Amino acid sequence: SIDGGGGFEEQELPTIPPLWQLGVANLKIMGDHTEGGNSTPPGRRGRRPSKLHLVMVNNLSATPPLRPVQNLFDTDYTPVIVRLDEAVFATGQEDLMGLQGDVASIATICAQMSFLIDKEALLDDETRQDNLSDLVREHLNKLYEQLHVECHNYMPDAHIQEVLYTTGLGFLFPSVIDRVQLERRACQGKVVTFQEYLSHMAQLNQAFSMSQQLRDDCNSNNHKYIAHQIALLYQCLSYQNLRTQQFKKRIEPEFEDLKRTTEQAAQPQLTPKQREWLRSLTTDVMEVVTDFNGPVTAFLHSWVDVLAHTG
Repeated sequence: SIDGGGGFEEQELPTIPPLWQLGVANLKIMGDHTEGGNSTPPGRRGRRPSKLHLVMVNNLSATPPLRPVQNLFDTDYTPVIVRLDEAVFATGQEDLMGLQGDVASIATICAQMSFLIDKEALLDDETRQDNLSDLVREHLNKLYEQLHVECHNYMPDAHIQEVLYTTGLGFLFPSVIDRVQLERRACQGKVVTFQEYLSHMAQLNQAFSMSQQLRDDCNSNNHKYIAHQIALLYQCLSYQNLRTQQFKKRIEPEFEDLKRTTEQAAQPQLTPKQREWLRSLTTDVMEVVTDFNGPVTAFLHSWVDVLAHTG
């Protein structure tokens, strides 16, 4: 309203909460500013909501949401289990339980012992004031007891040394043989130790993962970093034990053209011919590095022969 002096009289407007907090009844009360229906002083009456407004609000409260928000854990998604705070090796008497007296169980114990034996050797070369060395030896003793139990369950009438060499694990874990003071036996052919096995598996995984990423990126609209990724794949294929020279020879004559293509625009794209070549290359690499009967994995054949009896 305009006051007598010709200016505007300031009025305090009612505070309106968000619509999602209001029911229909509250909207009616908010709009009713008569002396009988509300305590709002005279001269500050608001407008009643229209019937259309009331119908809309009523319908909104009675209809489902336009886009329901689905709980992530109501789907088939399996959450990642975080085990960063858990010990690598369990403690207590439960250590001696739970395995099944087969080659896989014996190999599991030997692998754990191998890690601890390497750690023990490093600690012996250091001057330490804590009890970590004692803790490592304690775990080694528990695993040694468990190894006896599993070997007995697998071959009840055989000595632990006979079990380890009959299964082939004695050749794959020479550090375990030395640590438990057993006699080493000569092995015909190449002996691949546990650490060499882990290193080779890591190289295979690197080549597979890089190839898979490159094959997926073929469908991208931006191939700016493809040349760099191919260079990384080439490096992955350079490990001597992988025997993948044939793939390196396929990359070398194509690399410069691919590099020029990726440097021509801010968002470069490979030609259809280059995409097809890259898909073919990466698919072949993935097939070869996962073929445990092929030449790329020949380095692991001693492990394949042993672990083939774990099923």
